[in-house]
Amino acid sequence: MIVQLKDLRKAIAVVIVSYCAVFITTLFSNLYLDLKGLDITGFNIIQKKFYDAQLIVSKFVVIITGTVLSISAAVMLMFYIKQFIDDSKHKIGILKAQGYSNNFIASKFSIFGILVFLGSLLGYGSSHLFMPKFYESRNTDNILSELTINFHPQLLLIMVILPSLLFLVISIVYVLFNLNVPTINLLKQINSTNKKIRKRRFRQYKNFFKELRATVLFSNKTLLFFVIFAALSFSSMIQMAFGMRDFVDGTIRIMMMVIGVILSLSILLISLEVIANSNIKNISILNIMGYSKNECSSIILSGYRVVAYIGFAIGTVYQYFLIKTLLTVLSKKLDSETTYSFDLISVIGSFIAFVLIYEIFILYYSNRIKDINVKKVMMD
Repeated sequence: MIVQLKDLRKAIAVVIVSYCAVFITTLFSNLYLDLKGLDITGFNIIQKKFYDAQLIVSKFVVIITGTVLSISAAVMLMFYIKQFIDDSKHKIGILKAQGYSNNFIASKFSIFGILVFLGSLLGYGSSHLFMPKFYESRNTDNILSELTINFHPQLLLIMVILPSLLFLVISIVYVLFNLNVPTINLLKQINSTNKKIRKRRFRQYKNFFKELRATVLFSNKTLLFFVIFAALSFSSMIQMAFGMRDFVDGTIRIMMMVIGVILSLSILLISLEVIANSNIKNISILNIMGYSKNECSSIILSGYRVVAYIGFAIGTVYQYFLIKTLLTVLSKKLDSETTYSFDLISVIGSFIAFVLIYEIFILYYSNRIKDINVKKVMMD
């Protein structure tokens, strides 16, 4: 077996993103379909406006959540597959040398697609467990007394089966693409690419230390995306939960905060794990060159601190314009003016929380770096 269960530990973020995406979209999609099934001919003005508002919000959440999280899951899936292939080139090269075809080897990576199925199924199942409470919170005053929970089998197909099959195909095709290299390159663990390598233009730093830190930071742009996305998820979800306290009930806001924290911290933790592990040899070489463990930690990790704060800022702007856009659409549809102002207190509070959590993670991985056995690494 090429891919073992222990190898999937870092890819657990794919399960978490799939879970969050399906959990949220299933709740609002089910609500949208149940609303569309109501007979609105006998509704009064209040009921009609409430009905229209719920339809707009549900459609808005489904489109935004489904698009953003689906793209994120796809990027993460391809990243972890590529990383596993890079770490297992010698093993894969031996299999190819023994006569195993690329199709056979690629089929063994289908387990990465199963991660999406697992996350989607868990998200779909838990959304139905939470659905009675969700409907109650969306219809607190029982304005739509006819609104009931109905099972829509097409959602199982759209939310679980089709995405799982799609990601399964993506996994196998992406593996085939990465295996299309000479067997000798895999055995010698040589990176082979037909793309032109463009030389990155560095700023002219005054010392080698800053130059090296910039090189490490930009060596893997996918990790930059993950760190930015993790910070963006934290800031946007937490700030939306507090900023929309006058527009949505407490249950929805708590759900937003919990999902935001779980999603962002899991991605951030796994990203820092990959950053630390992928630079073990670099750290060892720096140690041999005379750099202290503290300097090595700074070179590897400190650059991502700025990236995380940029992601937080992007999330702040993103959530503000998202709420403004939603309220603008609602105001036009309902012929009523709804104002929303920038909530500075929630921004400051969420930023302090994020900094504390992020610095704890950085401290943990800095200690991990300091514990690296240079002699053992260089002998491997």
